Amino acid sequence: MISILRALVFSAALSLLSACGGPDRASLLAEQQGIEQELMQLELLANQMRAQMSQAEWQSFLGGFAAGFGIVGGDGQVALTGAGTVVDAVGSYDAASMNLQQVQNRYNQLARRWREIQSILH
Repeated sequence: MISILRALVFSAALSLLSACGGPDRASLLAEQQGIEQELMQLELLANQMRAQMSQAEWQSFLGGFAAGFGIVGGDGQVALTGAGTVVDAVGSYDAASMNLQQVQNRYNQLARRWREIQSILH
Protein backbone atom coordinates (compact mmCIF):
# COMPACT_ATOMS: atom_id res chain seq x y z
CA MET A 1 0.00 0.00 0.00
CA ILE A 2 2.70 2.46 1.02
CA SER A 3 4.95 1.48 -1.88
CA ILE A 4 2.09 2.06 -4.32
CA LEU A 5 1.45 5.46 -2.76
CA ARG A 6 5.15 6.31 -2.99
CA ALA A 7 5.21 5.24 -6.64
CA LEU A 8 2.22 7.44 -7.40
CA VAL A 9 3.74 10.43 -5.60
CA PHE A 10 7.07 9.87 -7.34
CA SER A 11 5.48 9.59 -10.78
CA ALA A 12 3.38 12.71 -10.12
CA ALA A 13 6.48 14.61 -9.03
CA LEU A 14 8.38 13.36 -12.05
CA SER A 15 5.56 14.45 -14.33
CA LEU A 16 5.46 17.84 -12.68
CA LEU A 17 9.21 18.25 -13.04
CA SER A 18 9.16 17.30 -16.69
CA ALA A 19 6.21 19.63 -17.33
CA CYS A 20 7.98 22.51 -15.58
CA GLY A 21 11.24 21.81 -17.28
CA GLY A 22 12.83 20.44 -14.10
CA PRO A 23 16.50 20.70 -13.31
CA ASP A 24 18.90 20.62 -16.21
CA ARG A 25 21.20 17.70 -16.88
CA ALA A 26 24.32 19.48 -15.64
CA SER A 27 22.82 20.25 -12.23
CA LEU A 28 21.58 16.67 -11.89
CA LEU A 29 25.03 15.32 -12.77
CA ALA A 30 26.63 17.68 -10.24
CA GLU A 31 24.17 16.58 -7.55
CA GLN A 32 24.80 12.94 -8.40
CA GLN A 33 28.55 13.43 -8.14
CA GLY A 34 28.15 15.11 -4.74
CA ILE A 35 25.99 12.23 -3.57
CA GLU A 36 28.59 9.70 -4.73
CA GLN A 37 31.29 11.50 -2.74
CA GLU A 38 29.14 11.57 0.38
CA LEU A 39 28.27 7.89 -0.06
CA MET A 40 31.99 7.03 -0.09
CA GLN A 41 32.54 9.09 3.07
CA LEU A 42 29.61 7.35 4.74
CA GLU A 43 31.05 3.94 3.83
CA LEU A 44 34.34 4.87 5.50
CA LEU A 45 32.48 6.15 8.56
CA ALA A 46 30.40 2.98 8.74
CA ASN A 47 33.58 0.89 8.66
CA GLN A 48 34.97 2.96 11.55
CA MET A 49 31.78 2.39 13.55
CA ARG A 50 31.97 -1.35 12.89
CA ALA A 51 35.62 -1.36 14.02
CA GLN A 52 34.63 0.45 17.23
CA MET A 53 31.91 -2.12 17.84
CA SER A 54 34.38 -4.95 17.28
CA GLN A 55 36.87 -3.34 19.65
CA ALA A 56 34.15 -2.92 22.29
CA GLU A 57 33.23 -6.60 21.95
CA TRP A 58 36.85 -7.58 22.51
CA GLN A 59 37.15 -5.24 25.53
CA SER A 60 33.97 -6.71 26.95
CA PHE A 61 35.37 -10.22 26.56
CA LEU A 62 38.63 -9.29 28.28
CA GLY A 63 36.81 -7.40 31.02
CA GLY A 64 34.54 -10.36 31.63
CA PHE A 65 37.53 -12.65 31.78
CA ALA A 66 39.27 -10.33 34.27
CA ALA A 67 36.13 -10.07 36.40
CA GLY A 68 35.77 -13.85 36.49
CA PHE A 69 39.44 -14.31 37.27
CA GLY A 70 39.20 -11.75 40.07
CA ILE A 71 36.15 -13.43 41.56
CA VAL A 72 37.64 -16.93 41.39
CA GLY A 73 41.02 -15.74 42.66
CA GLY A 74 39.51 -13.69 45.45
CA ASP A 75 40.93 -10.41 44.13
CA GLY A 76 38.11 -7.90 44.42
CA GLN A 77 40.07 -5.10 42.75
CA VAL A 78 40.66 -7.15 39.60
CA ALA A 79 36.99 -8.18 39.59
CA LEU A 80 35.83 -4.55 39.90
CA THR A 81 38.26 -3.38 37.23
CA GLY A 82 37.07 -6.14 34.89
CA ALA A 83 33.42 -5.30 35.56
CA GLY A 84 34.14 -1.62 34.95
CA THR A 85 35.78 -2.51 31.66
CA VAL A 86 32.70 -4.48 30.63
CA VAL A 87 30.39 -1.56 31.49
CA ASP A 88 32.56 0.87 29.51
CA ALA A 89 32.71 -1.53 26.56
CA VAL A 90 28.94 -1.94 26.51
CA GLY A 91 28.53 1.84 26.47
CA SER A 92 31.05 2.18 23.63
CA TYR A 93 29.32 -0.58 21.68
CA ASP A 94 25.90 1.02 22.10
CA ALA A 95 27.17 4.46 21.04
CA ALA A 96 28.90 3.03 17.96
CA SER A 97 25.82 0.99 17.11
CA MET A 98 23.53 4.03 17.29
CA ASN A 99 25.97 6.06 15.20
CA LEU A 100 26.16 3.25 12.66
CA GLN A 101 22.37 3.20 12.40
CA GLN A 102 22.33 6.94 11.70
CA VAL A 103 25.05 6.53 9.06
CA GLN A 104 23.11 3.68 7.44
CA ASN A 105 19.90 5.74 7.41
CA ARG A 106 21.67 8.65 5.71
CA TYR A 107 23.33 6.27 3.26
CA ASN A 108 19.97 4.76 2.32
CA GLN A 109 18.44 8.21 1.89
CA LEU A 110 21.25 9.31 -0.42
CA ALA A 111 21.17 6.03 -2.35
CA ARG A 112 17.45 6.54 -3.04
CA ARG A 113 18.12 10.05 -4.32
CA TRP A 114 20.99 8.76 -6.47
CA ARG A 115 18.65 6.18 -8.04
CA GLU A 116 16.03 8.89 -8.66
CA ILE A 117 18.57 11.02 -10.48
CA GLN A 118 19.78 7.97 -12.40
CA SER A 119 16.24 7.24 -13.58
CA ILE A 120 15.72 10.86 -14.66
CA LEU A 121 18.99 10.94 -16.59
CA HIS A 122 18.37 7.66 -18.42
